[in-house]
Amino acid sequence: MRAETPDWEEITPTQLVDAVRYIRESFDEKARLLAYRTRHFCFAALHDAGLGHTAPTIFKRFLDIYQEGISATTEKQFRELLQIGLANAEVLNKGPVEWAKSHLHILIMDEEYRVRHWIKEVCDTQDLSKIETPDDLSWPDWRAPRLIHMQPSGNTPYDVATIWSREDQEQTEKLLDALSRRFAMSPLITLDRIAGEAHVQLAKDGAHPRQPASAAKPDATLCSMRGEDGGVDPMERAPLVFVSYSWDAEDHKKWVLELASRLQKEGGVEVILDRWHLRAGQDRTIFMERSIRRSDFVILVSTPEYAERATQRTGGVGYEATIITGELVENINQGKFIPVLRNGEWESSLPVWIKTKLGIDLRGNPYSEHAFQDLLRVLHQEPRKPPPLGPKPILEQPP
Repeated sequence: MRAETPDWEEITPTQLVDAVRYIRESFDEKARLLAYRTRHFCFAALHDAGLGHTAPTIFKRFLDIYQEGISATTEKQFRELLQIGLANAEVLNKGPVEWAKSHLHILIMDEEYRVRHWIKEVCDTQDLSKIETPDDLSWPDWRAPRLIHMQPSGNTPYDVATIWSREDQEQTEKLLDALSRRFAMSPLITLDRIAGEAHVQLAKDGAHPRQPASAAKPDATLCSMRGEDGGVDPMERAPLVFVSYSWDAEDHKKWVLELASRLQKEGGVEVILDRWHLRAGQDRTIFMERSIRRSDFVILVSTPEYAERATQRTGGVGYEATIITGELVENINQGKFIPVLRNGEWESSLPVWIKTKLGIDLRGNPYSEHAFQDLLRVLHQEPRKPPPLGPKPILEQPP
């Protein structure tokens, strides 16, 4: 199910509530119209066998159109909120750009519920005569057809004979969660981009919004490791590394914990690990997003189980994979993601989207000390240096 998000009124000063409510209603109206139009045409196309496209292709194309529309709406409404924030900076609890961004993040995450229902309604028509309680409106007995995770919509090979075969309840929920979260990633990436552009433009214009009434503190989970001022020279501070891994057997989780501990204690690397920094009550998806985006590097502890979950977009690994592939598509710091092979073979342990990356082999018990040193060199950006160039030799003349 979608992650819990803060209530928008909690971050809105009383005098701005009416204006923000209007913007939220405008966003919702545009989102509902986008959902209705794309749902209508997608349903018609899916159930018309003469269009010449596969069902998964049709499904993905209309979901992409819906997603692109939400991204465009996000950009427009961000500009509106930013203007309000700039004009009322003194009453905000954070900077105008981040305040506007927070509101749009809430709206985007709220859209996940609508996406879940959109997926159901493009595939089937709900029998309204069976609705007896409010819970029935969510269509709990709906089961996903396999077409929604067949290529190119997903990674399952296309099979025309089984496109309308139904998954069980557990797999249906996993698919709805994965697709709705993946849907949100494009608007969230758009939001990050336009917020960054706004920061740059304000700096270029020499605009310095007034100090917020209660300046927001840095995220405690990530920034406490940097010190209170956060002003350490990036060239002097330790690299910040997030560890992405699947919760396999207990011995695997123990291995990951020991690797993270050694990197931190012996390797001079600041490690973000869910078992250290994700506290009860915190939002796991926000933790993953912030950790991946703010880290200098992301270690992908690769196993066959990790590859399967990342490729199929299931569980926490699946959500992290969505964020990572978004950064790879945007060509953001291509050297940031480092596969570390824990067990299995490279071919079966790497997700399809990372197979071209050179990794570090830490298989074996104990693993290779030479390989561990190679990992540290990557994280500290100190590659092995070739020997100095020697003088040109005196070449003998042939007889």
